[in-house]
Amino acid sequence: MTALLQVEDLHVTYRGSTGAVPAVRGVDLRLERGRTLALVGESGSGKTSIGRAVLGLHPRGVRQRGSITLDGTELLGLPAPAWRKIRGRRLALIPQDPLAGLNPVHPIGRQVAEVLVRHRLAKGAEAREQAVQALAEAGLEDAERRYGAFPHELSGGQRQRVLIAIAIVARPELIIADEPTSALDVTVQKQILDRLALLTAELGTSMLLITHDLALAADRADEVAVLADGALVELLSGSDLLHSARTPAAQHLAAAAPTLDSPALIPPPANPAPVETVPLVAAHDVQVVFPGRGVREDVRALDGVSLAVRPRESVGIVGESGSGKSTLARVLLGLQAPTAGRAEVLGVDQGRRLGRAERRAARRAVQPVFQDPYSSFDPRRTIGASIAEPLGALTRIGRRGQARRVAELMDQVRLPATAAGRRPRELSGGQLQRAAIARALAVSPQLVVADEAVSALDVSVQAQVLQLLARLHQEQDLALVFISHDLAVVRQVSTRVLVMRAGRVVEQGPTAEVLTSPTTEYTRALIEAVPGRTPTGERR
Repeated sequence: MTALLQVEDLHVTYRGSTGAVPAVRGVDLRLERGRTLALVGESGSGKTSIGRAVLGLHPRGVRQRGSITLDGTELLGLPAPAWRKIRGRRLALIPQDPLAGLNPVHPIGRQVAEVLVRHRLAKGAEAREQAVQALAEAGLEDAERRYGAFPHELSGGQRQRVLIAIAIVARPELIIADEPTSALDVTVQKQILDRLALLTAELGTSMLLITHDLALAADRADEVAVLADGALVELLSGSDLLHSARTPAAQHLAAAAPTLDSPALIPPPANPAPVETVPLVAAHDVQVVFPGRGVREDVRALDGVSLAVRPRESVGIVGESGSGKSTLARVLLGLQAPTAGRAEVLGVDQGRRLGRAERRAARRAVQPVFQDPYSSFDPRRTIGASIAEPLGALTRIGRRGQARRVAELMDQVRLPATAAGRRPRELSGGQLQRAAIARALAVSPQLVVADEAVSALDVSVQAQVLQLLARLHQEQDLALVFISHDLAVVRQVSTRVLVMRAGRVVEQGPTAEVLTSPTTEYTRALIEAVPGRTPTGERR
């Protein structure tokens, strides 16, 4: 029986400044119709390079050899006109970042219909009707009304559903899903993956799933290909991935994958700060309302939220997209003024007019680590200059002192000294996130607010960053507020957790207690949506 997708002896080599850089080395893969094959591995293992090769998206100058056939059609070496007939019609892509994958100046419905028009499958009212149907099939509520909406008017989960609609509208034979849910919370992730599984089953479509989430691959894939240094090191069933891997590379990935049963990296403090201790940050009955425009209603992002974080604490915040997690982080960082209520740093109300010294003290006390390190660094500046920037803005340390402090910070986060002279594009995602942590520590803060700081990293790099944060928490008495949609990660680095929904705190308490014996249906639903768990919350 001929496979739908057959990859034989694939080699992909990039042209680097120091010579040829092999990214894929002799990989063989086979994907049958109606089946899902997952590609997993660390950053640089070749996952995305294989996906680009299958889609014909490598630019000129990238050398490819071997064979890639789609239902007997050789794809390597196809001319551009032939590719235009295949992409979108027989092959479709669901990219990782929905904002980057959608055109911000065109309504979403038109972007779905464009696939049909380009391939001459439908036009006019018929294309619109099929686009609305695809949006509805992808799980977008009220698809007819939202046809004319723009990407910025939708949530992250809704935008990802639009990308799915674009991928399925022409009923392709193969969908390549490149980290399709890495930035989504567990419940939205489950909804989207359930929808994809249903659609691929109904249409007989195959899926090539590229992901760093091993639990997701184990839960959703029929077969899993484990890659390391561009080579295929093991091919096994999804059910065997986490517990029956044979090769050291696969076992290393499985061991690094966090679960709700993973041991905590940060134990409860032996001597917690007394309740009467002045909190590092505090929110008192905070409300944040974003005013609507025109016919749109106001958006209540936070609705009476109270939180106090004391020295040496590690607090996790979880919840679905739109629950108010990031808005609360911005309030704690002083980046968002409350509409009502009060936000304090070191006991000082941030809502009143502050002097320069008070503002600098608040900035030094609380520092952020954001989700995407590539967008939070200036691409024109060196890493060393970016790490030193808070020192110049918030301290009186001279240039020599700044250079010494940068070297000290690089050593603390286990980055080579040579990285200080590099630009952000020259570092991997894991290295750049370490640099972001170094920048946050530059002014010796008492609290670090990490907003989805490891969601875009593969499991082994993620484990290294979490261990780094845990070590700094212990060695420097650093307090943490850790915001994440990944409950397993929160389990490892938080001793107390808040569960948020629709701008309110619906449950809170010791992390182990909340995640093992939740008291609300909402928290139970979050736990049951974790990939690889049964509806009762036990591991499959």
